[in-house]
Amino acid sequence: MNVLILILLPLLGAALPPLTIRFGRNICTWSAMAVTACTLVLTVTPLMQAFQGNPASMHRSWLDGAGLALTLRMDGLAALTGQEGRNRKGHAILSFQR
Repeated sequence: MNVLILILLPLLGAALPPLTIRFGRNICTWSAMAVTACTLVLTVTPLMQAFQGNPASMHRSWLDGAGLALTLRMDGLAALTGQEGRNRKGHAILSFQR
């Protein structure tokens, strides 16, 4: 499972309720709940793998000339403590590489 999808799904799903409000308040509510439920269901598998010692991660070179790379990790400790902004070595997610 791509960790980036888990981040972008709620952001893209935030556009759904304003589009469905014209069909009524109940449809709007159910659309918001559906996006949240799908994100939660998709998060369970990588989270269980992280608790077993196999964290989901993604690394993409972003600006090679400047040495910027994007690294996203979903490990058990970060999930428990809310430290999503750092990886195991304590480096920030968006970091310079030399």
